[in-house]
Formats: sequence, structure tokens, C-alpha cells
Amino acid sequence: MRLGHLQQVAGARARHAQERGEAAMERFRAGRMPSDGRVEAAEGVPALVDAAREHRIGSLLIRPDGPDLYREVGVGTEPDQLALRRTDVQYLGDARPSPGRADDALIRSVAVTGAEVLTVSSADRETYGDDIPVGGLGALLRRPYEGGAD
Repeated sequence: MRLGHLQQVAGARARHAQERGEAAMERFRAGRMPSDGRVEAAEGVPALVDAAREHRIGSLLIRPDGPDLYREVGVGTEPDQLALRRTDVQYLGDARPSPGRADDALIRSVAVTGAEVLTVSSADRETYGDDIPVGGLGALLRRPYEGGAD
């Protein structure tokens, strides 16, 4: 009986995670296209670093096989002190910035703001085609930014 209960809980968790991931991907796909000149999703290291520094990421999407996960960024002692180049972190108030992996720096930054981190499976490419985050990193934004006209 106990084993059956554990299997039910594991199944429910898996279904919940899958549904949550699917909903996030749908929002991501829709949010990439400007609506009334506002974009509600971002992708790529430069856009995500800016969004993380401004605490605008609501959900960070990570595809574990994405090439940008290993891209080097500059990281300061505070979670929102991150930049594309290590020297740029000095302008954010850290005199001794360090290099760091983009995925690690972004996870650290969004975790302190209460944002969620969701894994996007490579298998999602079958469902979403090329609409999965470019480079393996994407985000649903808390506050949209001006991204152009419809």
C-alpha cells in the first residue's frame, strides 16, 4: 500500500511539472512576439543578463543542452551584479568581479528575487520546433519591455 501511494505521488508530481512546463512554454512562445509594442519574454544571454540585473525575470527557462549555458559572464558579490564582461561588473559596484557560467549566474540572480527556474527538455523541440529558447536560456518577464511595434 505504501509503495502504491509513493508511486501516485511521484506520478502526480511528474504530471504537475509537465503541465507547468507546457504552460510556461506557451507563455514564452506568445511573449516573444511584441503585443502593443511590449515584449513579455526574453532569450539569449545579453537580454537575460539585463533582465536579471533589473529583477524582471519571473521564470527562467533552461534547456540543459543549450550552448549558452557555458558562456562566461562577469559576476559580482551581489546576485544582481552580473554583466556580459567581467570588467563591466566594476561599474555595478564590485571592485573584484569574477568570471562565471551564464546559467549559474542567472540561477543565482533569479533565486534571490523569488523567480522560478524551469527546465525545458530537448524533447520539447518536437512539440515546439525552434520556439524553444535560443541558446538554451529564456525567461518570462515580470515586467515587459518595449520591443517594437506589432
